[in-house]
Formats: sequence, structure tokens, C-alpha cells
Amino acid sequence: MSENTKLSPRLQKLFSKTKLVCFGRYALEIPQEAKLVWGSASFPASIEIIQGGMEAAKKRVEADIAKINKYEKTAEIVFNQVGPVNNSWQIQYYRNGTAKESGSMAIVSYVNKDQFTFRYGFGADTSSTAEPSGELKTVLNEHANIAKNLRLRANDEVPEEPGYCIEQGFISDNLYADQ
Repeated sequence: MSENTKLSPRLQKLFSKTKLVCFGRYALEIPQEAKLVWGSASFPASIEIIQGGMEAAKKRVEADIAKINKYEKTAEIVFNQVGPVNNSWQIQYYRNGTAKESGSMAIVSYVNKDQFTFRYGFGADTSSTAEPSGELKTVLNEHANIAKNLRLRANDEVPEEPGYCIEQGFISDNLYADQ
């Protein structure tokens, strides 16, 4: 709007005391008594928050591996080791024989920060016809950048630097490739 709109008396009362919250790349002033309810976040992959520290993260990795092996007899895990930063883990795998033949590799990273583990995954193209943006090396760099730039964030913290606010965390990023 090009000009300020006068709030009704009811809205004036509601917005008389506000607080600033952030989600994604956005900051918004909301009524003091309002609560931000988190939904799913994808920057550029869906990010899941696992509570319970390293022990919960280890259990989730084990459950994910069991799930991979249970549902597809031709699944192949090619990497199951320490991830791109301290206190992280990564799994790289082909969901089945067809995925391996086509070069469709799934990559899941688990980054632990105190009592929270951030789990995210997106794949790479390992075929000989892969576009540079989808090649394994490029995608692994993207996974590593998220892991390096991820930090915990208090619920009431609104960082000043560019990046993404996610539940319990913040991913610093000034490229603006995702919104």
C-alpha cells in the first residue's frame, strides 16, 4: 500500500503491544500475546528438527537406514559416515536399482546443535549427463554450506544478518536463491 491505513479501534488495541518474530526470510510484527506456530521449512530441502541431542540423532539415523533397507531390497547405501561438520552425520544412497542406473542419489544430512538435530535431504545426479548444478560435488557443497551456516536461535531472536529463520535455528545465507 502506498499510504498508511488507519486501523480500526479493535485492531489498534490488538496491535498496541507487539513483538517481532522471524520465519524463513521474513520478520513480522505480531501482537505480544500471539504465538508463532511452525510448519514445515524447506531451504532448499525440507528440514526436520529432532529433539534429544546426539542420542536421538543416532537413533534416527539407525531408523532411517533400517527403513531404506526394509522397503527396497535393491537399495544401496554408498556413504554412512561423519558429515560435513563436527557433530554431523550423512547418508548417501540409491533408493533402488533403477535409481542407481539413472544416477539418482539421495543424500541426507543430520547436524546436531546441543539438544536439537536438524535433518535435511536432497539428491544429486551421478549420471554422466548430470547438469553442473545437480552433480554430486555441487550438491555435497550445498549440504556442507547448510551445515556450516546453521546455528541455534532463541525463539525470540530476530537475527540482523541475512538468512533463514527456522524452528530452533537460523541458517545464515546472503545468496537469496530460496525464499
